[in-house]
Amino acid sequence: MANIKVRFDATQQQVSAGDGTWLPLAFVAIHDDPDRPVRVLVEVEVDPGSGRPRARSVVVEGRGTYEVTSRDLRAPVATIVQEALPVAADSGPLRPAGELRDPPSWGTPRPMHTNVKRRLVADSARRQYLTEADLAEVARVYVEALQEGRPTAAAVAQARGVEEGTARNLVRRARQVGLLTQTADRQAGGELTVRARELLGMDEEGNA
Repeated sequence: MANIKVRFDATQQQVSAGDGTWLPLAFVAIHDDPDRPVRVLVEVEVDPGSGRPRARSVVVEGRGTYEVTSRDLRAPVATIVQEALPVAADSGPLRPAGELRDPPSWGTPRPMHTNVKRRLVADSARRQYLTEADLAEVARVYVEALQEGRPTAAAVAQARGVEEGTARNLVRRARQVGLLTQTADRQAGGELTVRARELLGMDEEGNA
């Protein structure tokens, strides 16, 4: 399997795999094949007691307007993790599996990797697996902020615990699935649709 990348915080400790290689305690393995309509992100944690990696979460993202199908969700997670190991690994002294050490380049990411916050994966998971009811709640927060003259992205971000860029994507998804009315030329605005009010348990006047 080609097109495997990894992301991790280069300042975190490394754990010995027992064979002269050292792995970050946590990293994201990414299968990003430009010939496929989706990319797969696997959040991996390495057990500090045994040095064994284990997948903790999986996110399947569609490219552009592609809608992810159940077939896409059957991602080869184990293969992605195994092929990401040599990419994430650092060389070092031969030590027992599970032993920890500070990274040799403390605080300085190596060029082959990207220093990222693990919450990016959490944001992706929230974006990918929100239910219709969740998106209705996103629409409600957006409309309330709009009516009160507050920054809409900040309001949604605070309500969902995500970055503002992710919040804007959530609002766009709520609009795409028919929970927010459309606006001209992608302008801010819109109202809750009948379907959104049903999901939120509201009457026609918007009262819960």
